[in-house]
Amino acid sequence: MGKFADATSAAVFAGLHYNDQLGIKDSSKNLRVLWSRAYLNHVGAMKDDIAYQLLPTNTRDVIKALPKSGPLVNFQEFITSRTKFIDDAVDSFLKGVRDDASSEEDTNTQKPQIVLFGAGYDTRSLRYNNDATFFEVDLPDVVDGKGRLQQYWKDLQAKADNGEDITLPTRIGYDLNDAADPSKPSLSQTLTQVGLDPNIPTLFIWEAVLFYVKPEAVLEIFDDVFNLGTKSVYCLVDSLKPAVTTSFLHVTREVFDTYDLDIVDHNSRWGGAVHFVLAGRKDSSLTKTMLTERTELPFSYLATSVPNGVEEQSTNAASYNDHWYAVAYPWQIEDGEVFSTRLWGEPMVIYRDVEGNLVCSKDVCPHRSAPLSMGKMNADGQLECM
Repeated sequence: MGKFADATSAAVFAGLHYNDQLGIKDSSKNLRVLWSRAYLNHVGAMKDDIAYQLLPTNTRDVIKALPKSGPLVNFQEFITSRTKFIDDAVDSFLKGVRDDASSEEDTNTQKPQIVLFGAGYDTRSLRYNNDATFFEVDLPDVVDGKGRLQQYWKDLQAKADNGEDITLPTRIGYDLNDAADPSKPSLSQTLTQVGLDPNIPTLFIWEAVLFYVKPEAVLEIFDDVFNLGTKSVYCLVDSLKPAVTTSFLHVTREVFDTYDLDIVDHNSRWGGAVHFVLAGRKDSSLTKTMLTERTELPFSYLATSVPNGVEEQSTNAASYNDHWYAVAYPWQIEDGEVFSTRLWGEPMVIYRDVEGNLVCSKDVCPHRSAPLSMGKMNADGQLECM
């Protein structure tokens, strides 16, 4: 079914780009995300006007015929949530750099740097164009297609007299799996050779790319990039395997501690298959500024009232019996909304009924085992499956 879906997707996007003068046909996955972002922007699920501008002019209005709510929107929630998390991280990083510089009376006027790994056809370097110097790392054929898209957008802005201040990112064709090959340049060497300055505050972003990278290469990338620069910040919405194989914050923190990094924010999904992590160099004034600015404690799956705390957990199996666990803040459970989380790997949904009472249930529909968190609240305050 997966292979059939991929083949169907590739055929659909090849058709949508049949008369595309840019020749963007290299990757159905990258095109799928670009179209998804344009569609989600159209229905108001995220803000990304540029994604729509990058679509072929003769077929892009297809998205206007699609439903503005329902399963098709809900199915793409991962794209929405990861975009919001990363954009929030970018905003915190840029604000932190400004606040840090002003507090230190820093005379360095160079822009901060942002490195995007596996960016695909994401528009972040265009949306934040004037705020940072961007570097994009992806497979050679992907960055080639991305370059044509970006130049096309810049030309459009020039026609509208808005293109003078646009600086396109430095694109680097690099297979992340090559990081495990000692005969090939490391990521840090490749980045510094094309102009990355480790002395300038830099945000490194991984967005759903490490799933496709060999475990040994992932570890080499972490060893290499996590030690690059004294004011570096790292944002990952990605798999952390084999370094982290559970969803728990304390395990993630232990791993990042080995790289001298403080976790600023954290969440995870699907039993730790995906982590949402924002971390910065320990003792860095930039990290301290970001921690102060964000104020909200990182999300944690740790129990809060187990006798003797973590020490007791290490000797006794996790249990629901005779213990209370914090699973959410009150403000996270909004009327008419569905909140999903996990406790000890067990997926659950929490919501408020029509009278405002809290309801907790397994995150699974008994009909066909679909996640209830993809459903919606009806007028009677009941949770309906998608």
